[in-house]
Order: sequence, then structure tokens, then C-alpha cells
Amino acid sequence: MEAVAPTAPPAAAESEAAMALVLGDDDLLREILLRLGFPTCLVRAAAVSKRWLRHASDPAFLRRFRARNPPRLLGFYVGHSGVVNHRFVALPQPPELAVPVSSCFEDFAGSSPVVMDCRNGRLVIRFWDGTPSNPAEQALLTFLLEDGGGVGVTFVVLSHTGRRVSAEVYVLQPDGWGVPTTGVMELPDPEVLHSDWLSPVHGNIYLAAPATSGYILGLSLSDARFFILELPDGVRSNFNLSTAEGSGLYLVHANRFQLSVWHHRMDGDPAQGWVLADTFCVLEECKHLAHQSWAPADSAQTGRVSMVAVGDNAEFVFLDIAETGAVVHVHLKSKTVEKVYERMPGDQQPARIIPLMMVCPLSSLH
Repeated sequence: MEAVAPTAPPAAAESEAAMALVLGDDDLLREILLRLGFPTCLVRAAAVSKRWLRHASDPAFLRRFRARNPPRLLGFYVGHSGVVNHRFVALPQPPELAVPVSSCFEDFAGSSPVVMDCRNGRLVIRFWDGTPSNPAEQALLTFLLEDGGGVGVTFVVLSHTGRRVSAEVYVLQPDGWGVPTTGVMELPDPEVLHSDWLSPVHGNIYLAAPATSGYILGLSLSDARFFILELPDGVRSNFNLSTAEGSGLYLVHANRFQLSVWHHRMDGDPAQGWVLADTFCVLEECKHLAHQSWAPADSAQTGRVSMVAVGDNAEFVFLDIAETGAVVHVHLKSKTVEKVYERMPGDQQPARIIPLMMVCPLSSLH
């Protein structure tokens, strides 16, 4: 008796045909992949076939995917004055991201490093060896390159005496540290520079000069060139910088709970300077909250509210509130506020916060 191959029911056959018609269309497939929402889902989809991988890892597609699904804040590393090691604090995530956050936390647990920088899925740490710190007139700085190219680590030796400031910039290559590029500049004022430089923005690092000076000192990492950038009117301290589209800069300033966001194009007419892009009163926007354990009892107090971190494109900031010891996350785009951490008892200095962002592994294929 001749065997007869089973046939799919008509409804199932029609469904399979319709699915094949959709998934076989490259334009429709890209639109479907674009709406997956999380990099983890995109990676799993890319493993289906070489064709799906080709679409999912295409640079033009990845730019659209990142624009539709901006990098998600997974958590942050936090350090305290007088405490050698940093620790990782995970933020609540949807189930799709539970494994990446858990893995990050486990890799960091049990060690005692000081986190120097974190970006593009990379972490630079320094282990405390008990040696004396460098002289006050010298700063040793370590940064990760924004594009993640090469080994991606930059080491800067910054020195100053009176008005004179100099820099040696080393870039780590596969075969070791290369010959440094050097730069020198005479400052307008012979003030002592702080060692807390801001993370690179468009290949430059920045340091606020003393509050009376009214400018930011910048250093180009590509050629060790110093330059000065004037601050917006009314801004002298307690601010941070982040990258903006193109070559622009965002500056976010905190005057207690009043936040102001400034934008500087950087590639246009220098006379245009800073433009006020947004303002936000954290307490005013949160009056509807029934319980604000992070807020001071008297919002009129003049205690310190420190800007301790800011996200790319001024998407979010972290504020350290002196009266309560709380660290709050303020999402500037959605105007939401959440307490995410509380400083250790007795620690009166602002926490040091380094955000950890989700990255898309497929971008490393190009």
C-alpha cells in the first residue's frame, strides 16, 4: 500500500504561506526587526539565519534601531568618599533584560576595584594598592573612547603650575601605549584645577574652572589641544555635560531642585553660544507623590543638591540630596523622579555615580 504524505489543513497552509510572504520580503522583515524593542531580542532574531543576521547587523538598520529604542539604563556603579571599592546597583528591568543585569552584577561582585569609566559595554577599573596619591598639581585620568574603537582606553597626565597647564595623552594600542601627544596652555587665572574631569564628549574632556572664572577648560584627546568654553549666564558650578546630536553639547545645571538644560551647537557660529533648551523643577513636578522619602522636610532649605551624573543627550540625571542622603534618578524626557540609592550613614560627601547603559552587541560586527 502506497504511503500518503500528510498535508496541512487548508487554514494552516494559508497561514504558513502568508508568513513566508511577509518574512520573505526584506523591507517587511526589517520593519519587524525594528520593533523588537530590546537588543537581547534582536540578537536572538539574528541567530535565525544568515539573512536575518545581515539585516540585523546592517549599520543603517542599527542606527534606526537605536533611534527607536534608545540605550536603556541598566543600573549604576556607586562609590563613596573614604571607601576604596565601588559596587553595582541594578535598576528594575523588564523580564527580557533580567539575564544581562544579573550577569553584570555577578561579574562585579566579590572584587574591590575603583571604577574609572564605563561605556559601550566596557569597564575600566583601578585596583587600590595603598600607594600615596599623586601630587595636588598633577592629575592622572583614565577614559574610554566614545566610539569603542581599538582597545579604546585613553590615559591623560595633567599638570599645572600657576597659569601653565600641560597634558600628555596616551592611547592604548594592541601593542601597548604609544608615544603621547602633548599640549600646553596659559590659563587666564592662576587657579588650582580640580582633578574631577568630566567623561569624554565628542572626543574632548572638560573641567570647570573655579566658580569665579565663568568658563570650562577643554582638552581635545586627539591632539592634546586645550581650549576655553564660556559657561551660560548664571551657571558657575554644579553642572555636568553630555553629548548631543552631531557635535553639540548639553549642559545640565542644578540650582537646588531647579534644573536647567542648555544646548551648544559647537559646529556653528561661536557667537550663538548656549541656548536654554528646557527647565524642570523636580519638587514641583512631584507634588502628586504621596511619599517622598528622598525629599527634605523643608524644600526651602539651602542644603546641597549635587549633580552627580548625566546621561547622553541629557536624557537623565542623578542628584545627590545632602539633607536626606538620597540619590534620585530624574528622567528629563518623561519628567519622572525616583529614589534609587541612599548614601552610607555618616558619609557627608556626594556619591560618585557611573551609569551602566545597555548596548547592542551586533554593532561590534561593523
